[in-house]
Amino acid sequence: MLATMVVRSLLNNARISAWTLVTLATCAALVTLFATAAFEVGRKMSAALRQVGANAVAYPTTTAQADWTAFTNIATVQGAAVAQLSVRVGMVKGNPVAVVAAEPEMLRRLTPYWAVTGRRAETTRECVLGRRVAAVLDLKPGRLVSVEWPDQSQSSEFTVAGVVETGDEDDDRIFVAGSLERVEFRYALLSVPGGEEQIGQFAQALAAANANVELKPLRQILSGEQHVLKKVNLLCLVSLWTVLVLTALGVSASMLARVVERRKEFALLQALGAKRRSVVGFLLAESATLGLVAAVLGFGVGTALAALVSQQIFHAAITPHGVAGLASLAATTLVALLSGGIACVRALRFQPAPALRGE
Repeated sequence: MLATMVVRSLLNNARISAWTLVTLATCAALVTLFATAAFEVGRKMSAALRQVGANAVAYPTTTAQADWTAFTNIATVQGAAVAQLSVRVGMVKGNPVAVVAAEPEMLRRLTPYWAVTGRRAETTRECVLGRRVAAVLDLKPGRLVSVEWPDQSQSSEFTVAGVVETGDEDDDRIFVAGSLERVEFRYALLSVPGGEEQIGQFAQALAAANANVELKPLRQILSGEQHVLKKVNLLCLVSLWTVLVLTALGVSASMLARVVERRKEFALLQALGAKRRSVVGFLLAESATLGLVAAVLGFGVGTALAALVSQQIFHAAITPHGVAGLASLAATTLVALLSGGIACVRALRFQPAPALRGE
């Protein structure tokens, strides 16, 4: 009975009902958009930053032998991309130089920010020189470089495939593809999904396995990620509150207009003996119905908007979030009931006799 009365009442006041529904649905769509953004941005940004390169470096904790096999197994479980690098000191034209060997494809994945003049090393007979090394040795792509090993009479020759500028200590190194016969030091570059929290879990797993390997986050990348996430979340929060306040004002105006137009109806109900709580319950039922319908419509529109934004920025799809739907439902229903409550206060002020006379 109540449901039928509510539906008929909303249809009889179709213009105001439609305006209120559109306002609430817009609110629901924006709440869904902001909530989905808050959930998705961290995950999408972490995935995007994995394309930027390594966010952590691993190296032996002490002079004891590091268990790199255990390290690799844990990295696989954690879903981290790893490039292991072997280091050995050689002599080039009388200058000591650190020669670093790594699997070329993994090194390419974890160092996409390198500015390479020429190209990267692809075969075991090619190398890439750091910018400062190339300047000191006066070498350019296409030339040969001979590396003499302190404990061997035989030297190794490499063709310079390119010169790299990294902006850090790698500018003083020579990078070769493949492996070295002897290794003096090992370390690894990693791209760990999930940010600093997952890096901490990775470090705990290494400690539990006694791998004798320490994991050090690259703070510049992680702090930048956290800074952006905080800004995005703050923007979403401020925007959300702004939307809720503006929606509450708009819906309150609509509800008050509905009450003023129907003042004779409410006066007649009271004159016929309807209790005040019945009138209040009826108005709140109308408000709740509009809020529920708007939440469903807004959730669909907001999810579509979030998918569009994600596709434009991250070039990736998203899945609807149930929490975003609950947030949308709670926000629109709360705004609708709050606005309906304000309208109820106005409706209860009408005196039956003057209202029926049109005063």
